[in-house]
Amino acid sequence: MKTKYVTVSNEIKEKIIKDWRFSKLNSIPAIAEKFNLKQGIVNTIINEYLSSKI
Repeated sequence: MKTKYVTVSNEIKEKIIKDWRFSKLNSIPAIAEKFNLKQGIVNTIINEYLSSKI
């Protein structure tokens, strides 16, 4: 099984973080659907954002 790597631009990452932080629902599945990404990718982006805040 080949692993497919997805590159997400910093601009998209910033939009994902903004949606996650400021939306009332802040649902990872909804954000993933909005940006046409897998939930795991969105989760990784949010985790990286949070770990940079420590």
